[in-house]
Amino acid sequence: MKLRVGSLLFLALVMPALAITQEYEPLENDIPLENDDPGDIISGLVVDRTVTRIGKDFYDYFVSFWRTNYPQSSDTFAIYELPSARFGSQIWIDYRGRQYAKQFIGPIGANNRGLPEAVARYMHDEIQTQQLLEQMLDTFDMERSEL
Repeated sequence: MKLRVGSLLFLALVMPALAITQEYEPLENDIPLENDDPGDIISGLVVDRTVTRIGKDFYDYFVSFWRTNYPQSSDTFAIYELPSARFGSQIWIDYRGRQYAKQFIGPIGANNRGLPEAVARYMHDEIQTQQLLEQMLDTFDMERSEL
């Protein structure tokens, strides 16, 4: 019994020391990242936060139109849905913490491609306007929430 306890104690003391001395290859292979901001690593995403078939169809039509007409876009935003049994679904787009293009979609108009395409055009115009305002405004002493 003493031998077993002694060997376990030896392994408990020696194994961590061996693990520390082992060298690991860095994940980036010594290639510096262009930007250390994690928010810039993933860009150009359209996040699906819809629940029902109405919302999923809206998301699919919106993304297909967005990717076809604005492939160079690096903006990230989310499409949200609040379903209602009586009125259909309320859908909106969240971009940089603000809600845009709140729309009600009834069950009858769920397969309409015109609305997602119009909302995609509207969002592209709004994003362009926001980027232009950010370049023109002097906001060095303001937080993003104060704009």
